[in-house]
Amino acid sequence: MLPTSMPTATPNNSTSISGSFGSDYQSLPHTPGLPPLFWPCVGEHPVYDGNLYNFLSADEMRNDLYRSGIGDTVAGKIVVDIGTGDQAHWAIECIRAGAKKAYAIEQNPKAAALAQELVSKLGLADRITVLVGRSTEINLPELADVCISEILGEIGSAEGAITTLNDAKNRLMKTGGEFLPERCNTFIAPVQLPTELITSPTFDPDALPYLNHIFAAARRPFDVRVSISNLGNSYKLPSIPTTFESLNFSGQIEQNSIHGHTFVISDTAELHGFLLWLSIECRIGAGQLDTLLHKTNWFPVFFPVWPNSLPVTEGDSIECAFSRHLSDDGMHPNYAIEGIVRSRAGNEQNFMWKSDHHSSTFLASDFYKELFA
Repeated sequence: MLPTSMPTATPNNSTSISGSFGSDYQSLPHTPGLPPLFWPCVGEHPVYDGNLYNFLSADEMRNDLYRSGIGDTVAGKIVVDIGTGDQAHWAIECIRAGAKKAYAIEQNPKAAALAQELVSKLGLADRITVLVGRSTEINLPELADVCISEILGEIGSAEGAITTLNDAKNRLMKTGGEFLPERCNTFIAPVQLPTELITSPTFDPDALPYLNHIFAAARRPFDVRVSISNLGNSYKLPSIPTTFESLNFSGQIEQNSIHGHTFVISDTAELHGFLLWLSIECRIGAGQLDTLLHKTNWFPVFFPVWPNSLPVTEGDSIECAFSRHLSDDGMHPNYAIEGIVRSRAGNEQNFMWKSDHHSSTFLASDFYKELFA
């Protein structure tokens, strides 16, 4: 539910971590003792501000993952940093690791201006060039050897990484250029969430300004894709996870995809939907970051397919088809899951769930009616 003080927009009409990353890292809003709360998936919308950039920069698990790839890759090379943010964080790290030159691209003019100011203050303006705009609309004066990016959504492709990095491979990089991160898998499993999170779904108060900005940018409220902060281990996955999408950025990635999977239920549960989360490899084989097992700035995403709960028992199955299709903005994907739940006794129940980037629906399900009540 939304606190009554929330400003309202007016409508217009299981893998594990490996490597040397710090498993004890804690960062807000992952605070022990606080309940899990919902967030809109903010990264895929134009709502970044200083607080979000600081949250990213403070994520030492993410930072260690990226640094492990940078240190092995960039020395003496030309780097393009896509989505450099207001601190040109990875462009600066690449120069410090011995990169010859870095082109730091940032779409947000205000963030780009702050990045340029910092680069100049550090005396790096001769080695870091800040460029303002979409990387898909920018030409570099020379082709890059390495592309580093911070454009992975809470579902890997959600922020437009496929469109952006396919374009970078074709236009901005030398043949055989390297990508950091190199691979991102999004995993999915049916989930039972804590009863209180489902019966009284609530946005984190810190998320409310971003929610309103998302609505303002869309010029209407809609059923935003949601993630969960502070989830901890309060969930139950009664079936082995599978891959929702796998992105290997060293090759060309298809925008649209569809594939299937059958989940076999191994334990009694009250299912509420599907949980999705990331496994990120900056360099393949050099360590993974799992965003469900570890506390990072990427939160697990929730698809509320059965908010009123679906009872399942051992031996039941869920036959699914997962699909990804580019939305009408030419950048961000829409996702869908459809399938059949089959009980061991032979009963069947069909389901369909769509998760659009900028949905045309508002209050279209019981879950969203409760969340926005």
